This record gives sequence, C-alpha cells and structure tokens, in this order.
Amino acid sequence: MKNEPCCKLCGSNRIFDFFQLPPVPTQDGVMMTTKVEALAAPKGQIDLRFCKDCGYIRNEGYDPSKISFDDYDFSNDHSPIFKAFVNELCDRLVEDYDLKGKTILDIGCGDGVFLNTICEKGNNKGIGIDPGFDHSKRKLFDQADVTFSREYYSEQHRHLKPDFMACRLVLDLLEDQTEFLKMIRANLEDCPDTILYVEVPNALYTFEERIIWNVVYEHGAWYTPESFAFQFEQCGFEVLNVSPCWNDEFLGIEVRPRAMDINAQLPNKANIQKLHDTVLGFNQDFESMMSFCNDKLDKIRKNNTKTIAWGAGARAVTFFNLFDLEKEIPVIVDINNKRHGKYLPGSGHEIVAPEFIIDYAPDLVLITNPTYAEEIKTQVKELGINPDFWVL
Repeated sequence: MKNEPCCKLCGSNRIFDFFQLPPVPTQDGVMMTTKVEALAAPKGQIDLRFCKDCGYIRNEGYDPSKISFDDYDFSNDHSPIFKAFVNELCDRLVEDYDLKGKTILDIGCGDGVFLNTICEKGNNKGIGIDPGFDHSKRKLFDQADVTFSREYYSEQHRHLKPDFMACRLVLDLLEDQTEFLKMIRANLEDCPDTILYVEVPNALYTFEERIIWNVVYEHGAWYTPESFAFQFEQCGFEVLNVSPCWNDEFLGIEVRPRAMDINAQLPNKANIQKLHDTVLGFNQDFESMMSFCNDKLDKIRKNNTKTIAWGAGARAVTFFNLFDLEKEIPVIVDINNKRHGKYLPGSGHEIVAPEFIIDYAPDLVLITNPTYAEEIKTQVKELGINPDFWVL
C-alpha cells in the first residue's frame, strides 16, 4: 500500500499543492559558457506544497540529481548595499557572541567574503568549506587567517570543533534539511557552546509580497520564522534568535546545541492560517503578473523600444524562461565580472558588463531585482545614460 504524502518537516498529512510552474532551469547560480549550453540547461518542475500544521513549503518537483555546487557562483558581494549588509551582520555577530580570537567555520562559504570579513573584524581563524570554492580567490585573503577546502561538509569534519559556524543560503537548496541539520548537531556533540548561524530565503517576504520571480527550482524548502525555529528545535538546537534580515528577504537564525526535542512546539496556528490564505491566492497573483508583463512587452514590441535587462540573478532566470524575449531584450547587464561573456541558463541571453550600455544607449532598462533598483539607477546615470526603467 502506497504511503500517504506527508509534510517533510512535521509529518502532518494536512498538506496541499498550491503553485506550479512549467519546467525551468534547475540552477540559477550556474551561468553557461556558450549559448548552446545555456539553451540545453537542465530543467525541472516547480510544484510547491504547503503544510497546514507547520507552514513549511516544499518544492515537490525538486530532484537532487539536477543540482550541483561544483561550479556554483551566486555572490551578491559586488553590490555596495549588499557589502554593507554583510559588514553590519558581521559586526553584530562579533559583538553578540564575543567572536574575538575564535575559530569560525563557514559551510558553503562561496568566495569566502563573509568568512574573511568576520575573521578580520574579530581577529579570528577561519575555515571555509565549499565544493565550488574558486581557489584563485585565495590571494584576496592574505591579510586574514583563513583556509579553504573545496569539498562538501560531512561527518568527516567533526574534528574541527569551531566556536562559531555559519551556513548562509545553503540549507534551503538541499534535498533533506532535517538530515543535514542532524548531521551538524552530531558533529557538535562535544561543542555545547558553539553558535550556529544559518540564513535562508524568507517565505513571508516572497509569498506575502507576491514576488513571483523569487520562486526558483533550487529552493527546495521555504520557511517562516516559526517553521524555521521549529526545524532547529526538532534537530536538537536551542534557538537564541530568529528574525528577518537583508530587506526582509532572508531569515537569519542563531542556535546552539541542546538535547533533542521531539516535542518541539508547532508554529502559532493563527500565523499558519494567514500564510495559508496567502498561498491560496498565489496562482491568481501569478496569472495577473503574467498578464501585466505581456501587456508591457507588447508595448515594447509595438514601439520598437530599445531595451536591455540589468541583473542576471535568480529572478532573471525565472522571468526570461517564462517569456521568449531574445529579440525584445537581447542582453542582460550584471556587475559580477565572473558572469561577463556567459549566458543565462534556459533563455541563452548573453551577460555583459555595465559599460555595454554606453554605446548601446537603451531607451528602457528592465531591473530584475527591485532591492537593487536605486543602486542600478545611479550606476546607469553615472554611465551617462538616461533611459526609462521597468522594475520587476
């Protein structure tokens, strides 16, 4: 007899599917080296499922075999406002947890910018673990006591015994978040005072604000502050703090090891009901947004408006794979120089440097992420261009 579907977080069978997208690229942090590769990028189905008892949202279409972090790059640190966020976050963590002369372990460290920053601020020793770490970046960290390993974090790292651990924007990309957290908890069995800091996208921001383009394949899980805390309590952690950060787009949680709590308290029912009502209308919101965008694109075609996009991130991947815009919007600008000359997965749009717009002189710039809108507008004007803007 086939088992009845249940929530992967709390085990409840009070679940329902509420939002689907046609096949989209499975990774938005991997840009392609040729247009041919981009057009052939692996795709997968998005099928979001909601739990009425804990508020956990999961992409049931998620297939871990279509995800790899060996050549992954999704750094936001080229943005001045994101750099400011990282600096402020590191200042707070160093102050709150007296991270001075300590050992810091960063799981999924990316290019190591966060790890380097927190080590410099507290004169700490840093260990970065990431299967996609670019070893050419080592020279950037000569002033800090940091080392990097290009591998996946596992039980084999139990001997490290850090004073502080970080894992930013990784947990939601994994197939089994509970298994991963229990592995970390087991590794910290002899480290009762170690603080663990984890960041994930904030479900309340994406779904309450109707940020359609935030829904990407890689996000296998979506959390509210309460379901996030519930996850950690179930896995043997004491929650010290959980709150939105980075323009409320992310959730940050600080925890430390404690005895396993199989009776962790479910999130507040009233808050779950509010999110339930929100996700029920998400399909209708999506249809309305698609209609609005189609009208906007029809005007661009009718008026032959010279248009480019700015921002080759996750939202751009979703947007450009839902519309055929090869002629209307031929290129995408991005300030991350590692993406220049590469191509957006699925749609095949070439990614170019900001200076491209000087000669191209667009009439309209489509900004794919509103968080960076004012920063991008300033950069465009500094390049001597004065176009109109469309902010997704």
